[in-house]
Amino acid sequence: MKGRTVHTATASGSGPAPRPERAAGQLFEQFRTGLYRYLLRRLRSADNAEDLAQEVYLRLLRAADLEQVRCPQAYVYRIAANVLYEFRLRERSARVLFDSTAMSEAMQQLTDDSAQPEKAYEDSARSDRFERLIAQLAPMQRAVLQLATQHQLAHAQIAEKLGISISTVRNHLYKAIDHCRHRCREES
Repeated sequence: MKGRTVHTATASGSGPAPRPERAAGQLFEQFRTGLYRYLLRRLRSADNAEDLAQEVYLRLLRAADLEQVRCPQAYVYRIAANVLYEFRLRERSARVLFDSTAMSEAMQQLTDDSAQPEKAYEDSARSDRFERLIAQLAPMQRAVLQLATQHQLAHAQIAEKLGISISTVRNHLYKAIDHCRHRCREES
């Protein structure tokens, strides 16, 4: 993640890290890339995504007993969702200052392309529609589609993670994509 590193060694620097720190570090490293992408997609700011990923790591360090976690990936992403939620709450409650000089300068730098706001709206609407379509899928289809698209796992990895065969992964993926295509055509 852009030059930032997570240190899991003890403060003294000698000997192995205590078990909870090592478990937190291993868990974080295992899901680091996907977690960063998850946060980046929702924040659209690399700096904020990195900061929140670090907060997830800190919360993992504070967790009581990571060995008892049955589904580590879900646990890490739940922490990330909570961190993201808290970040957005802080953003909403932060004061917004209006600087007319900065606004004037920004307006001068903008091009006179009136389609830009419309494109942004269409992109947002398309993203919202896709999320609604995914929510309509059967749970296993949704899980397979998300693992394939959001986490970019291969079919064999998905099969192993979900405890199903590769052909079943392909079948669920095909049905999920077919459902989305069909619903998109209906809505258009």
